[in-house]
Amino acid sequence: MLNGTDTDQSLFLSYIYQSQIAIVVLADDGAVELMTPMAAQWLMPLSTNGRLDNLFDVLQSELPELRDTVIASAARTVILSGARLSVRVRQDRCTLVLGIHRVGPGKLLATFTDDTEHQRRIESERAAVALAEQLARAEFLAEQALELARAGHWRIDFTQDPAYFISSAQAVAICGDLPRPGHRYHLADDWFANAAAADRQAARDAEARFQAALTGEVPRYDTILPYRRPIDGRIVWLHVIGTIVRDPQGQPQHLYGVAMDITQPRAVEEDLRRARNAAEVANRAKSEFLANMSHEIRTPLNAIMGMAHLMRRAGLDAAQAERLGKLERASEHLLGILNAILELSKIEAGKLGLELRPVSIESLVGNVVTMMQSQLDAKGLTLSTATENLPAHLLGDPLRLQQCLVNYLTNAIKFTEQGGVQLRVVPQSATDRDVLLRFEVRDTGIGIPPPTLARLFNLFEQADNSTTRTHGGTGLGLAITQRLAQLMGGDAGATSTPGVGSLFWFTARLQRSPVGAVAPAPAVDIADPEALLRARHHGRRVLLVEDEPVNREMASLLLSDTGLLVDEAVDGIEAVELARTRRYALILMDMQMPRMDGVQATREIRALPGYADVPILAATANTFSQDRERCFAAGMNDFIGKPIDPDQLYATLVRWLSATA
Repeated sequence: MLNGTDTDQSLFLSYIYQSQIAIVVLADDGAVELMTPMAAQWLMPLSTNGRLDNLFDVLQSELPELRDTVIASAARTVILSGARLSVRVRQDRCTLVLGIHRVGPGKLLATFTDDTEHQRRIESERAAVALAEQLARAEFLAEQALELARAGHWRIDFTQDPAYFISSAQAVAICGDLPRPGHRYHLADDWFANAAAADRQAARDAEARFQAALTGEVPRYDTILPYRRPIDGRIVWLHVIGTIVRDPQGQPQHLYGVAMDITQPRAVEEDLRRARNAAEVANRAKSEFLANMSHEIRTPLNAIMGMAHLMRRAGLDAAQAERLGKLERASEHLLGILNAILELSKIEAGKLGLELRPVSIESLVGNVVTMMQSQLDAKGLTLSTATENLPAHLLGDPLRLQQCLVNYLTNAIKFTEQGGVQLRVVPQSATDRDVLLRFEVRDTGIGIPPPTLARLFNLFEQADNSTTRTHGGTGLGLAITQRLAQLMGGDAGATSTPGVGSLFWFTARLQRSPVGAVAPAPAVDIADPEALLRARHHGRRVLLVEDEPVNREMASLLLSDTGLLVDEAVDGIEAVELARTRRYALILMDMQMPRMDGVQATREIRALPGYADVPILAATANTFSQDRERCFAAGMNDFIGKPIDPDQLYATLVRWLSATA
């Protein structure tokens, strides 16, 4: 039987054991002598072997230095206080606070306190502080971004204050609004009124967009408008964007938006617009100038070349024929220079259109060889051609391809004194839709040094720019060839070795036409269009409309020599009056004339009875694409450029007179 003291101790220990207090009585070496059920419940998940014999072993993973700390401690009472460990109990993570006390010789008392809620509260407070700091930083960055973007935010609460909006300080500064408590401003009396003071119609449009956003007709409020700042009267341009938040029934609850100051970007945009307009005006002026210059140069050139043709037809002695030949060659050279300059101007203005029609590369090469044969014979050079694996049924612009080849071959012949020239065409790449062809012209000429080769395709560049150069030219041919090749989806270039020769190439992308499409028939050249015109259409009456006396005389002689009966008109008004009194088989119409030009005259003649189908041919020195379009839009049937080539004129007359015979 225990005495009273032993009984009290036993009762105390029994109470402690059965309580919800986590206590462990242990020896100095960690051996457990007594453990309450709550302590066992908390510590069991930390045991690696399912035993709780030694507390130091159980806590080894959480507190690895605990054993050494207790053994080394000489403290009489508190050995360890406030150590924390994390324990998972019933899927929940708990935070326990451990304290170890000495309660007698060789006896230690370990207490565990659940600090989970306190720890969670601390962590929650820390998270709240971190979130507040993050939100404050985000708000600061947002304000900085708005300030850098010259923008401020605003909002409207339709549930509490639908007639007013609240602006941020930045928005107030941008709009120059007068100070108001809480930055609260009236929608109609402040916002739209100040917008109307700058531009009444713009304000009405902005208000209409605002109402459309409220009703849901548009997804958001988005408008650009001028705004008169009340604080200084200055006009600023604002880009205003707003997003509407609606309730489940679709009614607007809040409108959040930003107002951006776009005054400076808009001024830059306006300057660019004015500069673009000025550039377009200058470009139009340039085109008009070139068209006028073309007309002014071609008009006398037409007279020179036409009269030379008539003089040669009349018969000349040998000396006169030689002199006339020099005059004709000089005229042709001048015409070539003029054509090159006009061609380049059309390319740079983006007004050179490409045709898309069937192309036979073999026929094209044959035509080019025929054209260059006289130049080859004059220098005793040979020309060989090679076409390899060329696909059939291709579409492209044969005229531009021929022009590029003629440019290359002319240069090759010009700079080659002995040997020969080779023309080669091969496919470089192909798809189901198109083929990239490579055209090469190789010569055995003088060659080009590398520094000169690098700039050879620049405008007005030549291999020899010195005043003593032995070969003429404008330096435009290669530049035009390269630009034409680029328009056709390819490029151009060259390689050369001085004293050995040069290789000039260009590529062009041609489309494939449908399989089985009819190949283009080769052009049929009329051997003697003048004789054919005389034989078939002798005695038919035509009207010649031309204001320039020499050109009128020359054209009249060319027409009369074929047996055609020619009436003359000096301007459009006379042409219309003559057409009223007499029916003509064909009209040859100049475009640029005083009193009434050829375009207006054509329109009025087409309106006369019986003139709906009469061929009207434009004969003009204006050769730009827009000039052709104006002619065709007015009702003209064809276009003959000046200076007039007699054979071309006769061939065109044969075609149209035969169609209406």
